[in-house]
Amino acid sequence: MNVFDFAMKMEKDGEAFYRELAEKTSDSGVKTIFNAMADEEVKHYKTFEGMKEGRAELPDTLFLKDMKNVFEKFRDEGGKVDFGEQTVDQYKKAMKLEEESEKFYRESAEQVKGKQQQEVMLRIAAEEHKHFQILENMVELIEHPDRWVEDAEWRHIVEY
Repeated sequence: MNVFDFAMKMEKDGEAFYRELAEKTSDSGVKTIFNAMADEEVKHYKTFEGMKEGRAELPDTLFLKDMKNVFEKFRDEGGKVDFGEQTVDQYKKAMKLEEESEKFYRESAEQVKGKQQQEVMLRIAAEEHKHFQILENMVELIEHPDRWVEDAEWRHIVEY
């Protein structure tokens, strides 16, 4: 399996995982986050599909701005969020997957041909890092809602 096929499988699995998490909550904000993350995985899949065919294009995303809006709403509502059946362990598992994806894409950037493909790989790695940071904020919100609301400064979110 080449790097693009492997990446496409990772993105397809990620999409399915986030759709499943979205289905397990009744909270519209949490649902929005997970559906947006699943949509991002679809974009990445299509990017790798194009790279496999010799194109190296990555669509722009407003993902981070959209997620900040959701978290600001959580903050404004006092951190009251219904995470439904989900557990911190599920979010931590998702964080681990994002961390592994980021590492894989950074390493794969050295294996692909052409500067443009390398840049796309690194940009996707950076986006996977953003996903990790969003999940990290969710874990903080679950584990320490009072502290999170007081200190919701987005210190973990880095613009790329």
